[in-house]
Amino acid sequence: MLLFRRYRTPDRLPQLFYEAIKNTGGGQVANAVVKSPAGFHVLKVLDRRALVSGASQAQQAPVQESAPATPQNIMVTQTMSRHILLRSRAGLTDQDAERRLAGYRDQVRAKTADFGELAKKYSEDGSAANGGNLGWMGPGD
Repeated sequence: MLLFRRYRTPDRLPQLFYEAIKNTGGGQVANAVVKSPAGFHVLKVLDRRALVSGASQAQQAPVQESAPATPQNIMVTQTMSRHILLRSRAGLTDQDAERRLAGYRDQVRAKTADFGELAKKYSEDGSAANGGNLGWMGPGD
């Protein structure tokens, strides 16, 4: 199976997700379980890269964050992330959802479970089949 990835700029991430992962490095799980109108999320940043806008995807290469920004070369940071979503529903209290997701997060941090496998098994959205992968994104996406 092929998986196509795209980077997204921070302004294309939901603000709630951006705030939760803005200080999280690639390969790390966010410190907190995030509650949104859709339910509860455990977020994992798969990778980060800085790109120069205007170049084709084939020409893109990681760029140092300290590179000067000019009108022709604007730094764009995109994030690849995955999540585990538990939908708000009757019979699942907020406390139960947070407790379950905190347990999944702790398993991933302790390396006793794989994030993708947990997402496939427990996430309640379309990303579950892909291990919770949301693709490359920026704030607003």
